[in-house]
Amino acid sequence: MVAFAAVLAVLILADMLPVNKRYLNADDFVKARNGAAFPKDGC
Repeated sequence: MVAFAAVLAVLILADMLPVNKRYLNADDFVKARNGAAFPKDGC
């Protein structure tokens, strides 16, 4: 039963890879500016 679950998980992940490549490419993300996500003023 564990082997079946492992094979099923691999098949599901392999099926999702083309969708991830199509919809989640580098153009969908914004580059960080100034290298900081939060201000450093201590508030």
